[in-house]
Amino acid sequence: ADGYQFASVVVSRTHQKIVLKIPKSISRLWQRGTLRYIPPMNDSLSLKSEHPMFNDKLLERRVLDLTPNGLSVAVEYPDELFIKDLFIPKTTLIIPGERPVKVSVQVKYISMAMDEQRGNYFKCGLSFVDLPVDETNFLVSYLLGKCYPHLKDAKGEKFETIWNLFSDSGFIYNEKQNFLAPVATEAKDTFKKLLGSGNRFYKNIILKEGSKCYGTVSGVWAYEHTWVIQHLAAVKHPWKCVSKDMVVSIADFCSKHPDVCYQKIFWRASNPWAAKLFGKYAHMVSDESDLSHLACYAYLFKSPLDDCQDINLPAGVVIEPLTKSEKPLIESYFVARGEFVILQTDSLLLEEIGLPHISQMYQQKGLKRDRQIYMAKSGQTFLGFVLIEYSSMGLNLSGLLNCFRVYTTPECGKMEVEVKRGLVQKAAEYYRQRGRHFAICLAADEDVEVYDTLGFKKKKEYMCWTFGQQFIQPWINYTNKLFTRLERRLDRKAQVV
Repeated sequence: ADGYQFASVVVSRTHQKIVLKIPKSISRLWQRGTLRYIPPMNDSLSLKSEHPMFNDKLLERRVLDLTPNGLSVAVEYPDELFIKDLFIPKTTLIIPGERPVKVSVQVKYISMAMDEQRGNYFKCGLSFVDLPVDETNFLVSYLLGKCYPHLKDAKGEKFETIWNLFSDSGFIYNEKQNFLAPVATEAKDTFKKLLGSGNRFYKNIILKEGSKCYGTVSGVWAYEHTWVIQHLAAVKHPWKCVSKDMVVSIADFCSKHPDVCYQKIFWRASNPWAAKLFGKYAHMVSDESDLSHLACYAYLFKSPLDDCQDINLPAGVVIEPLTKSEKPLIESYFVARGEFVILQTDSLLLEEIGLPHISQMYQQKGLKRDRQIYMAKSGQTFLGFVLIEYSSMGLNLSGLLNCFRVYTTPECGKMEVEVKRGLVQKAAEYYRQRGRHFAICLAADEDVEVYDTLGFKKKKEYMCWTFGQQFIQPWINYTNKLFTRLERRLDRKAQVV
């Protein structure tokens, strides 16, 4: 660990030395982020710059450690006049085998350090200043490769490699296979586009040795500020803990990606392994923070959609597309319920509600991702609404980015059931008009019977954990601890082999 916190401490002086007696009870422990690369001596990773105070003085220093936020180098202090907060604009990071990266840096600290090669020296910590998003993404990908050398980016990988792993690991079970069969061609085309040319909204990490793929996990930019961590699949490796490597690597990626503010993870409520890996920690932090939200949804499915045209509503009630002037009603609805984190994570604020930025990014790669909202009202009375998400098939293989959710207000009164049914029928008709043969609803368990009369059958339950950036590193620490015993067993096995 890199830090401790405790309530009290005893300091004593013995033989001209100050002794710190650490207590038995430690109230808190934390670690550095794991996406930190310390180059070996044979790695020529270096920094070149012009000294801002002496234009004719060119500096070249070997990088001692590198993170997405900055780096450190050895300096000849005080001769080189490096002082705290000094801004150095003209700087180039030289990465062997990669393109140079133009950066601006600022001195954060200068401290005395020591190692076997240099003896005593001055270490200067530099933070990146206004690093462009593309350069940050490049550094994050580079650091992932250095910190997890046994893993690789799946960009350019064949679709069949990932699909075969899904089948071998049991990720594609019979029910999911039947669901995907009618849209297999579209799903395959989506995967090929995601694995093809680079894009900012998708990251797929695999563990592959030779022609054998042992694990995969992906992250997808699904909302304006939120990525969904998904498609975790692994088969047994002789001595590597594949599941842990997948989870920790994608979490590390999300923790440093400049576009990621929040994450979502879905898992089947009946999966005990996922409950331990995700659910236990999610329950703990969601009880303590408003920036972590844990929900359970009934997964309702209907196919075909031939009987969705007739929508029966109470007299005076209409369901129409949400207008610009009505958008504040959606925001106010979640504020009144105290669900502030959902406003941010699910992009339900005024200018984000239709996912305009997300939709544009996907369109540029020949893919689809958008959202339509219909509102139920009686005159000027707001009764409810339905959020309908539409994406290219294959973006999420469980259809969780091709689903809808229904919400009603207290003003419905005795009409609540009829309003809910009307909104459900409207969503089903919307999917039918866009060529879908099925519709998926994520609903509260108490609504299952209501929607069952419309042909929506409960297939399973999903847990959904939505959380902010500040929970990623503690969750990584929790995951590492969870897998410690298994890793020790695998290490012993590797030594025997």
